Amino acid sequence: MNLKTFTKTVLCFALFAVSAITAKAADHLAIVGEAVWGGWDLVKATAMVKSTNNPDVFMATVHLNAGKGFKFLTEREWGKLEYRSGASDVVLKSGIKHTLYASKGASEDGKFKVSESANYEIICDLARKTVEVKKVAYQAKEIRYAALWMIGDATAGDWDYNNGVLLSQDSGNPTCYTATVELKEGEFKFTTNKQWGYDHSVYIFRDVNDQNKIVFGGEDNKWRITEDGMYNVTVDVPTKTISIKQIDDPVGHKPQFGNDVILVGDATIAGWNLDNAIYLEHTGQAGRVFKTTTYLEAGKGFKFLSMLSYDDIDYRPANNTVLNPGVPGTFVPSLPSSTDTKFSVEKSGNYDIVCNMNNRTVVVTLSENQVLVNYPALWLVGSATSAGWNPGKAVELKRSEADQAVYTARVQLKKGEFKILTSKNVGFDQPTYYRDPTNEHRIVFGVDGDEVAKKDCKWTLSENAVGTYDVTVDIEAMTIFCDKVDMDESSVESTDKELILIGDATYSAWDLPKSIVMTPVGPTTFKAVTHLEAGKEFKFLTELAWKRYEYRAESSRKELQEGSMSMLVPYRYINDEDDKVHDFKFVVKESGNYEIVCDLYIPALIIRKVRYQDTPVTYSSLWIVGSATPGGWTIERGIKMTQDENNPTKFTAKANLVPGELKFATNKFADFTQDFFFRGKDDYTAVLGGNDNKWNITEAGTYSVTIDVASKRVTITKPARNAPTGISTVDSSDEAPAEYFTLNGIKVTNPSSGIYIKRQGGKTTKVFVK
Repeated sequence: MNLKTFTKTVLCFALFAVSAITAKAADHLAIVGEAVWGGWDLVKATAMVKSTNNPDVFMATVHLNAGKGFKFLTEREWGKLEYRSGASDVVLKSGIKHTLYASKGASEDGKFKVSESANYEIICDLARKTVEVKKVAYQAKEIRYAALWMIGDATAGDWDYNNGVLLSQDSGNPTCYTATVELKEGEFKFTTNKQWGYDHSVYIFRDVNDQNKIVFGGEDNKWRITEDGMYNVTVDVPTKTISIKQIDDPVGHKPQFGNDVILVGDATIAGWNLDNAIYLEHTGQAGRVFKTTTYLEAGKGFKFLSMLSYDDIDYRPANNTVLNPGVPGTFVPSLPSSTDTKFSVEKSGNYDIVCNMNNRTVVVTLSENQVLVNYPALWLVGSATSAGWNPGKAVELKRSEADQAVYTARVQLKKGEFKILTSKNVGFDQPTYYRDPTNEHRIVFGVDGDEVAKKDCKWTLSENAVGTYDVTVDIEAMTIFCDKVDMDESSVESTDKELILIGDATYSAWDLPKSIVMTPVGPTTFKAVTHLEAGKEFKFLTELAWKRYEYRAESSRKELQEGSMSMLVPYRYINDEDDKVHDFKFVVKESGNYEIVCDLYIPALIIRKVRYQDTPVTYSSLWIVGSATPGGWTIERGIKMTQDENNPTKFTAKANLVPGELKFATNKFADFTQDFFFRGKDDYTAVLGGNDNKWNITEAGTYSVTIDVASKRVTITKPARNAPTGISTVDSSDEAPAEYFTLNGIKVTNPSSGIYIKRQGGKTTKVFVK
């Protein structure tokens, strides 16, 4: 195949690019304490609501009692991660943010308080470690709950707490909670805290004497829905009333029930194999209307499933029915034990199929395009793709709405081969499109066992052809075109904001707070210099959290070759089983200090050993944090230090400091459980961990700060006032003789311990001498 020249340079490590996301600190947050109605009772903890715009922000509008303490829990038991006020209690003022301190155990168990009893909006930002309270306009009644949640088999989430339906506070009256929700036949009740599970919540049940009334606790009486549809649900807590009103489906509503309408049958290319079943798409019309366009073979049967299983309800005719084009046929929901009737058509061809679940009809119409076989999608597979030779991970080519014989995709291709499958759900014994041996822009169709399949001709990419391609396949014209996308890397908008190296090949092992934060070196680039241990594994995270979005290897224990590019495989967490199957990691053959450069634009990485191998490099980045810095004790606003290229255990920074304290953080995305470098026995010595001793800055100014994490030596120097700027005739090298003066300007031949003015090679600085 004549692919365009690979224009993206990978010779320079600094061109590789990476990105990142906000660090999600917790999945749940709840308020406990005497300031809220539930006190210290975990069952009555006030669940906060996560922001839909920022997963690190939690909100609640509830009543707080003056002078009483409260704090925030992330789990339903004591001793886990909590957010407190620090070592002492703090009285919050309306509209003013205060620092949240993440802590475990009994240390520094300070509480927050307010000076006036009232209803407040409480906002916690766990990424920025801040809490803010604002007195709200509504003060007529005390607000106990930030939200309610509906659970039950009448809801889409069934009895799963994690999928409870949120009832939000009414903006005008936050003691009322409302939701517009799709419900099906079944039961439901309410909980005041969906986070803690069945044994850790206050329930709201139906009043046994009046279904329009609610009761807190008591007998497990539920409300029952007898007709599927959309409902407005309102719960008024002070009056203990409930309103449940059915409404018309809004136009464009995508239903939660009947959303899976699946076509199977030997009339289709799927046959009766559920792995090949064809999912119909929702049309966007009001109600439950679904469609697809696919090939149907005359005289053979088909029906529709509600789930990808033959053990649940399916949709079939009352009697075997031949559908005439354009004439609605009626189906009935049927149990597996019912007579297995089916639909069919008289003429083979491609059909537009519309299922209307509202009136239980199906209409088939011959499509304008009558390509012999019309697949819902095609699939790229091969060593040149991110899927490798795994059909289950094949890269989808989507069918064009304008021309249903055309399939397109923008894909990352690497050195290797590929071909085109008609299904990702079966093995290689299936209809497949191959490369025409005489023309790389032509496709040929083969099935298992025929001559085309036996030749197994594939498309091949060389190493200098790696990149992003727009792939277009036309199964009517039997053509394929792969157009290289020559994108300017500087124009690529980063979607990730961080990249984190983690694994037992590193000093951090699998400890998130000790993980290696990589340094951005371009619009989509990250780099780190750190020690990797041979034979041990590592991968990359885009958040300081598990079960999010990661970059992994193509195969288990992928051994990296120094100077050679290896592909990064993006992986988004689906479930534990899938995560375990695809958790492929990288290894190196030889222990040493490496420069690791990741390019998420390709995506790929390259490693090379650095010259410095004297001691293992444990950290790739450090940050100066503390009250002496502009960012204060907010770690993510710490002053970034630069890793020395010749000695990567040494970090330097020019810092504008004010009187106050400072220490050195090792991970800007972690909380205070991470590793810190503290002040040792004197100002020139650092220790990793231990007592929280800090350096003290007494005078504002611009300082040169250096720390060598191998020797544990620290220098913090400030240029003297009126210091010379440097003269070209003066020896400016580090070997030039040094002169020392007292702060009063008296020259000292052999300085003892103290602060002096040092002049060396035309440079004058203030230094500490032991």
